[in-house]
Amino acid sequence: MGFRPGTESRQEYLGIELSLAVQKLVTEVRPVSPGDQVLITADTASDARVVQATAGAVYAAGGVPVVLWHPM
Repeated sequence: MGFRPGTESRQEYLGIELSLAVQKLVTEVRPVSPGDQVLITADTASDARVVQATAGAVYAAGGVPVVLWHPM
């Protein structure tokens, strides 16, 4: 079974799990401090929900998220 880039392989979306994942990203994996400027790059195959959740987590941690979308 083939999947198109940027599509879910499951019917339900795991939004709660995504929230935990991006929170861990900005606190443990790559800690964001208040005032940090964070560039988030995405292309047209990226899941916009993940990009937005990441930007939201950066903002909640006190950072300044900047999202750069570019065509694939």
